[in-house]
Amino acid sequence: KYCPAGTSTPLSCVAGTRCPEGSATPQPCPGGYYCILGNNAVPVFCPERTFCPANSSQPVNCTAGGFCAGGNEQPAPCTVGYYCP
Repeated sequence: KYCPAGTSTPLSCVAGTRCPEGSATPQPCPGGYYCILGNNAVPVFCPERTFCPANSSQPVNCTAGGFCAGGNEQPAPCTVGYYCP
């Protein structure tokens, strides 16, 4: 929840943003993490085989030809000499 100046009740954050205690406005979820509704204070580390662009509310499956070791904002190109299905 966040509280702009002059607010009498806290407002709810939306998925893809985070609201640490004392926030006046929602903050974007950082790349490499996702921010789920109901737990907006702490971003969740993006797991292996997925990537999480900024403002993500859930991980996205890594795309073919890309490598996602965990904490990726975008898939990394597959290493030369290897394939990434």
